Amino acid sequence: LQAEGRFRWYTMTELAGFLNQRNAVQWTLLRNADDRVTLLASHPKTLAHQSWIFPQEFYSDPRVVKGTATVRVQDGMILIDAGDDRELSVELSRHDQGHPKPEAIEAKR
Repeated sequence: LQAEGRFRWYTMTELAGFLNQRNAVQWTLLRNADDRVTLLASHPKTLAHQSWIFPQEFYSDPRVVKGTATVRVQDGMILIDAGDDRELSVELSRHDQGHPKPEAIEAKR
C-alpha cells in the first residue's frame, strides 16, 4: 500500500500534531433544498491535510464552491482533501436509494 501511495508511516509526534489540528476543525454537513448537500469546514489557521470521505452509493458530483480541495474517487468512495485554506465549501448530489431523507444532516468535528 505504501508503494501505491495509499499508506504512509507517521511518527507519534506527527500524529499528535495532526490530531491537535483536526480537533480545531469545525465542520457541518447541510442538506440543501435541491437534494444536494454542502460540506462546510473551517480552521483558524489551515485545513491542509484534512479529509472527508463520502460513499458513492449515496453521493456524487462533488463541486468545490469555496476554498481549494483535491477530489478523487477511489474504491467506491469520494475523497475530499482540503487545500491550504481556512474555509472550504463543497457541494455534492445526494441519492438515498430507498433510505429515508433527513430534513437536515449536521455533524460537527
